[in-house]
Amino acid sequence: MNASDGQGQIVRAALYVDGFNLYHPIRRMGSENCHLKWASLWRLGELLTAPKGQQLVKVLFCTAVPSANQGVGKRDRHICFNKAQRACGVTILEGHYVPENVEIDGEPTGETKWTEKQTDINIALELVMDGLDDLYDVALLLSADTDQVATARVFHERLKAKGKTLVGVAPPDRSAPQGYSLYKIPTVKLRRYDIERCIMPAQIEHEGTLIVRPDAYAPQAGWVHPDERPRGKPPRPPKKGAWSKSTKG
Repeated sequence: MNASDGQGQIVRAALYVDGFNLYHPIRRMGSENCHLKWASLWRLGELLTAPKGQQLVKVLFCTAVPSANQGVGKRDRHICFNKAQRACGVTILEGHYVPENVEIDGEPTGETKWTEKQTDINIALELVMDGLDDLYDVALLLSADTDQVATARVFHERLKAKGKTLVGVAPPDRSAPQGYSLYKIPTVKLRRYDIERCIMPAQIEHEGTLIVRPDAYAPQAGWVHPDERPRGKPPRPPKKGAWSKSTKG
C-alpha cells in the first residue's frame, strides 16, 4: 500500500546518492565486505521508502569514472557497476577526475593525486531542480558531506513552502551534517545490513546484454543473501563465496 498525503495523493520519493560518500565507508569495512560494493541503489531506495509506503520515482547516482591512468581494473569495475545500476533503473550523472600536484609545506613533491570534481554540485542542482519540477514529494539525500548543508538551506527556503520534505541519509560509519538541524531536516542512518539486503546477483541480463559482476566484488564462500535466509534468523557473518543467481533487468 502506498502512503498518501491525506487527500488520496500518492507520496512520491526520490533518492540522491553521493557515490563516494557511500563507497569509502564500505571500503573501510575491510576486504571481507567487498561484496557490499555490488549493491543495487534502486533497491536501497525501496528499502528506505517502503516503510513509509512511499512510491520511489527516481534514484540518482552521482559519481565519476576513474581514468585509465588511475588503474584499468578500477575503471573497468566502475563502468561495470554503472551498467548494473542503469539496469536496475538508476539514473547516473558523472563528474570527472582532474590530476593535481601534491605539495608539502607549499613545496611540490613531484607526485600527482587524482581529485574527483562535480559530484556535490551535481547532486545539489538535480535535487533542487527536481523539486522545482515537482518530480517528488520527499527527497532523500545520501551524503555526509557538510557542503550539502547549503542544499538543505536552499531546500528550506524554496521547496518546503511547496510541501516538499528533505531527509538526510547517513552512510554506515558517518553522521549526517550537523548543520541539517538548523533547517529541521530529519535524518536516518544506514546499517551494514541495509546494504547487504541490496546485493545484486552475479549476472544481470539487460537489453540483451549480460552484465557480469567483477570478481573483486564476489562474496566470501558460504555467504547467503538475506532474501534467501530462513525467516527469523539473524544475519550470518560473511564467509567466502559468491551468490551467482542471475536476474533480468
